[in-house]
Amino acid sequence: MILFTVSANLMLKVGVSDSGNNQFHILSMLFNTKVLLGLLFFGCGAMFYLILLKNVPLSVAQCFTALQFAGSVIAARLILEESVTPVQWGGIILIFLGVVIVGFSQQPNI
Repeated sequence: MILFTVSANLMLKVGVSDSGNNQFHILSMLFNTKVLLGLLFFGCGAMFYLILLKNVPLSVAQCFTALQFAGSVIAARLILEESVTPVQWGGIILIFLGVVIVGFSQQPNI
């Protein structure tokens, strides 16, 4: 799910950047192939999230979805070559620590 969400965000960013500034700017963004692919990726991510929700408590599932924020920033840095500040790297580390803490704090279902 996280991979689909990160991919969707990347495709939307690239798609809206490619759409230009013509008179029908909003329509050109909406019908851009990369934007449509990004929306499709969001849909695929949602399907996997539904499967996750069926098998994992919401409190845990929602915590793990926070990895999409860290993944999007890392992907933007690696693929789009966007800058990431030290404070943002600190936030990413805190997200990973939070997910690890929540993951290890769960009682196994016996």
